Amino acid sequence: MILHILSHSPTGAGYIEECLSLLTAEDALLLINDGVYTASAQSPFAGHLQGCNCPLYALASDVKARGLENHLLNNIQLVDYEAWVELVAKYPRNMSWYP
Repeated sequence: MILHILSHSPTGAGYIEECLSLLTAEDALLLINDGVYTASAQSPFAGHLQGCNCPLYALASDVKARGLENHLLNNIQLVDYEAWVELVAKYPRNMSWYP
């Protein structure tokens, strides 16, 4: 059970493929900062996220700051900072994906 935290844009970051390939049904993915662009329907990874069998989250304030509220895939759950802390407590291991 790993909470993967992805913080950078899906364009130009080669490690995103690796992150997504490691996700299992027991894991979760939290998108923060420019990583929320990965949850956009226009993202090159939209198909992968739509077929993902683990919980997918995006930080609501980052989604709003980037004007993506109406452009997210429908299997993305928005969370606030309090829910982020709850996710960290729920998943015993965390993996932050930074370039």
